[in-house]
Amino acid sequence: MFRIDGDQQRQTTRHAGYHVEGLHVPPAGPYLARPTGPITVTNQTSSAARPRSRQRLPAAAIRVTTAQPISHRAAARLDDVLSTILAATRAHWVGNVAAVRADGSAEALHQFRVGLRRFRSALKLFKTAIPKAMRWRLDRDARWLLTQTSLVRDLDVFLMQMLPAADIDRGEFDRLQSAALRVRRPAAQRARRAARSPRYRTFMRRLDGWLHRLTGHIGDRRQDKPADIVRSAIDRRLRKIRKRGSRFGHLTPSARHRLRIAIKKCRYSIEFVASLLPKHMTTRLGPIMKSLQHSLGTSNDLFTAKALIAQLDRSSHST
Repeated sequence: MFRIDGDQQRQTTRHAGYHVEGLHVPPAGPYLARPTGPITVTNQTSSAARPRSRQRLPAAAIRVTTAQPISHRAAARLDDVLSTILAATRAHWVGNVAAVRADGSAEALHQFRVGLRRFRSALKLFKTAIPKAMRWRLDRDARWLLTQTSLVRDLDVFLMQMLPAADIDRGEFDRLQSAALRVRRPAAQRARRAARSPRYRTFMRRLDGWLHRLTGHIGDRRQDKPADIVRSAIDRRLRKIRKRGSRFGHLTPSARHRLRIAIKKCRYSIEFVASLLPKHMTTRLGPIMKSLQHSLGTSNDLFTAKALIAQLDRSSHST
């Protein structure tokens, strides 16, 4: 049983065998479902219907791990800084992998993906200090995990944010919700399989082994100043943002998405070495990047929802 929980006042209804909590349901008239509080998605499949091989985390056991501030010593060497950043991004997604394997929390899945994106951004940021072959392998596996979990994340955003805010009648709401939940089942299974897969375990062994021998892999580059590397990268990314944003009104949705990715990478770069950067970069530029990323994220969610509705329409007509 799939449940949407809100932390404040809860009203309950049922749609297509699913238990939906935290959505305000008007008794009559146009069906406009509104979240009544922060929402998380948890899987509540009954023990009788759940496959024996699948484990479900109790709601009280779900702990969502978010990105933690990263600090460095003023005189930290490149290998120390890189090791600290990669270990922090690793801890970010690993702290959520149990919930992903159990399909226990939409927020945990989101944070799992954020940790992987931050990891990939760090690999690219310090690409001159990381052997090309190792960077390619690590990036390839992180990208694969993001691909395997992308559809279920898009559906969670659609079910929790886009659909409840849609000004549509009850029949249309029920139809779209049922179709989305039907598509979500195999998408969630795909994400669970990826997080449990031999490929994921190989990826983790490769990463941990490389981090253990990091100093030897960097070699002479360990004397490079991390802050100089990051400032140079931020300058390049800001130029790219200005170039892509110069004709913002004419950008296609996919071009706006690429602009958002560039902004996100710039923000991550600042956060990775904030303690080594001038104060104005962290107190002024960082919040600007975060605000721009959020605004473009909302636009991208709407575009993704439109594409999902078309997919769900095709799914409904084929059943």
